[in-house]
Amino acid sequence: MKYSTEWNPFGMEYDVAVFGGGLSGSAAALTAAEKGQRVLLVERRSALGWETTRAFQCDLPESDSPTVRRLRDRLKKINAIADDRIDSARTEYLLDLIVEENDVDLLLYSQAVEVCVGEDGIYGVVIGNKSGEQLVRAKVFVDATEEALLFKQLGAEFHNVSQRSWRQAFFFNNVENPSDLLGYVANGVGMEDIVLRSSPWEGEVCVEFTIPYYTSLDGRVKIRDVVAYLREALPSLGKASVSHAAFEAFPLDSGAVLAENGAEDVKHENLLACGTWSVSDVSERQNFNNNTSRIDLGEKAGEEAAKIAASSKSISGNEFASSQRQTQSLQADVVVAGAGTGGSYAAIAAAKAGAKVIVLEACTMIGGMETGGGMHVPGHGVKGGVQDEIFQRAREYHKLFKGGYTIPMPNPILKAIVFEEIYKELGIEIIFGATVTGAVKVGNRITAAMAATPEGPVMVNADVFIDSTGDADLAIMAGAPFQTGREVDEILHCYTQCAESIVKDSGIVKVTNFDCGYTDPFDIVDLTRGKRQGLRLINEILLNEFRLLYAFPVLGLRQGRQIIGDYTPTMHDQIFLKHYDDCIGYSAAKYDCHSKDFANHNDFALLWVWILGNRERHFGGEIPYRCMLPKGLEGILVACRSASSTNEANYQQRVIRNCRRMGEAAGIAAAICAKSGVTPRSLDVKLVQQELKKSGALGEATRPKPTLPKYNHEELKELFLSDNFKDAVWLLAHGDSESFAFLKEILEQGPKEKKIWAAIALAWHRDAAALPELIKQIEDRPETPEEYLHIRRYAPFWMLMIVFIGRIGDSSALPTLFSILNDPKSDIDAILASVRALGRIGDAAAVPALEALLKRDDLPRDRRFQMTSQVVTEMVGEDGLWQVELTIAEVLAEFGKPQPQVVEKHQQDPRPWVRRYVAIVREKINAMVESQKLTIPFREEIGMRC
Repeated sequence: MKYSTEWNPFGMEYDVAVFGGGLSGSAAALTAAEKGQRVLLVERRSALGWETTRAFQCDLPESDSPTVRRLRDRLKKINAIADDRIDSARTEYLLDLIVEENDVDLLLYSQAVEVCVGEDGIYGVVIGNKSGEQLVRAKVFVDATEEALLFKQLGAEFHNVSQRSWRQAFFFNNVENPSDLLGYVANGVGMEDIVLRSSPWEGEVCVEFTIPYYTSLDGRVKIRDVVAYLREALPSLGKASVSHAAFEAFPLDSGAVLAENGAEDVKHENLLACGTWSVSDVSERQNFNNNTSRIDLGEKAGEEAAKIAASSKSISGNEFASSQRQTQSLQADVVVAGAGTGGSYAAIAAAKAGAKVIVLEACTMIGGMETGGGMHVPGHGVKGGVQDEIFQRAREYHKLFKGGYTIPMPNPILKAIVFEEIYKELGIEIIFGATVTGAVKVGNRITAAMAATPEGPVMVNADVFIDSTGDADLAIMAGAPFQTGREVDEILHCYTQCAESIVKDSGIVKVTNFDCGYTDPFDIVDLTRGKRQGLRLINEILLNEFRLLYAFPVLGLRQGRQIIGDYTPTMHDQIFLKHYDDCIGYSAAKYDCHSKDFANHNDFALLWVWILGNRERHFGGEIPYRCMLPKGLEGILVACRSASSTNEANYQQRVIRNCRRMGEAAGIAAAICAKSGVTPRSLDVKLVQQELKKSGALGEATRPKPTLPKYNHEELKELFLSDNFKDAVWLLAHGDSESFAFLKEILEQGPKEKKIWAAIALAWHRDAAALPELIKQIEDRPETPEEYLHIRRYAPFWMLMIVFIGRIGDSSALPTLFSILNDPKSDIDAILASVRALGRIGDAAAVPALEALLKRDDLPRDRRFQMTSQVVTEMVGEDGLWQVELTIAEVLAEFGKPQPQVVEKHQQDPRPWVRRYVAIVREKINAMVESQKLTIPFREEIGMRC
């Protein structure tokens, strides 16, 4: 991927900026780039060529178009085209690859919100996304959006199309004799032109049908009716399974058409039209509305844009000073930002409680990771409440979709259908493609949310807001305090790009899931990179081995930012099942952390997960209402993975069922607040609890059992001496003086095999008497016990002892730690653990060893990520040298030995998480310099860079 800190799309002027990354926009960008222009392509979705990659319109006949020829040739090489029908998954991959090969810069998840006009023409377009709003400058602008966003912002005259039909697509797989069915055409169940079409793949049939009267909640719901109709009409489809469906419908006409002289209202030579909406004649416009003609339209616009840019000078203008913005204003009782795992349930709960609800959702479906991200299996957590209703409906439809195959879990399409049914039943208004870009406040109360949408910017006013964006975007834009990632380095969870493939002869749709590395979901440039990298990896790894159906449009982002709420649950609270008077639900999950660098987690997690081997063990907890209330901010609840918690607690709290819990509670609370005129903070939470008990979401039936039973001292000692002793180690480590005395006794004269476990528990108490046993483990390096080997992300047992040596903080352990640093076989995690242990001990005698370590040119640097799916045999990795060198520099700064050259080396790293850790190290160096009142040449330089 060609990303670097030198590329800042908001700090430069492009020759051509294309808005809309469909087939027309992609072709325009490629054509202008081939003419030597520097081009930026901006697309609101997570993929290019949405007509094929999201709406599954898969016709691509031969053409004189260079873009069509190139795409067809590339598809032929990977057997992804047959009879002019192309594979959507491979097309998504190849379009992205071709755009990069032609040096077109790309921003996903972004769309125009206003056009900025100077004296000589348009100088910029403001875009909105998860990072807020930014200005894109260019000499020439191409409006290739489906909705003519730029032209409408400038006041061009449009005529609305009175009746607009849409085309929906889905696929049957494992079809017997599919060629006998091709060409079948029928009208039924209120749908027109139900057609069975071919696919490049054996045993697959594409079904397309026209929806004559369409709303945003119609497309997928109608699939169910068409499936039932076809199974009855065509008995040969009886055993076939419905494998996948389009993520959005395809419009058979434009929603509005540029008036005959509409472009004259704009009068800017550096703005070009590139959409079917620019063709006024109805028959001509409909002839244009196919993949090949859309590409032709884009190529012509790209050629014209390149000509204008080549002879144009820069157009001056002050940022945002002369902008034109037309903002629509909406009103609701409750606004839900994000219809993902938490927000989808929040909206339902609020609407059931009688509130008028508007939902702002960036994607084109409801459900987030459950429907668009590949995590449709129930997984961890507690049942009960609205989620049971959703799942039961999906299971009923599952019987219809699975055909004659034994498929254990409902297809993700089904949950999307169920959500849309319920939203329509409850009258919930949802705006798809809407991204929150800002907040309006009166005092410390949020009163409106700003959003970029396909129809232009909107301001939605409401009594109460629910932030379910996954990253607390709305709350943070309104000023909520937050924390990012781990305490030591602010690293976030690894992300995944899930994909679905079909298992031949079984009909089972299989999810492929593996970690792709890190990405920052609140940095729009890096989020774009992360999505593209995930797409590349999933295609390159699975290209020759599996029949890929599609890469999920929703990226598997496991972590963003956590708000600092009125209460912050901890992992200690969860394991010891702390009771809250304001409990609104129960969490239950494992410590679902994907990190391998155990030394960068806290000791509490290290003991529970890595040393005691409890990574896969579920533990329950109560979820307090207060964790959804951002400190200092009124009128909003945060109901998603970004609710308040410590980083370690978030690994359990973030899972799907727990987020559903928060969503349902937040929806009920918001509706009550809107009715009664109170804020979420002043609400009597007992009113929420009453409603949750009625729905089955809260009550004794769903309360998790304590993770650890209660033992008296004698029972605990007996347990420790038994074969099943791990819980006793944990409880003794957190025990009282009698527990401590027992551990000392075992260490001095207990059974040999128990001494190490007594030492571990004593190390928790920071007792130096534990050191000899810990050091012995490091020196002997025994094989890791067999029961640990099945645990994902396990670490060699001896290596874990390094961290607890640091916890004890005794200088007598220095020689042992030095030997690890000097051992050429020590891997990246052994080095990191030893460096951090030396820092915790705090003996300046470690400085020469650390300085020598930093000078080595053979430091371990290979960082490998988790492999979840068995179909993936090779783990993704990255160069982790930054982590080693910055950790050493951080510890040396604490010793008063700054290493400015390390900061300078990494401060221009293209990875934002590296630069964030650089900032932490830099701050420590500056604090050390300030405290010692030193004057050193690097201080000001460090403060200015990065």
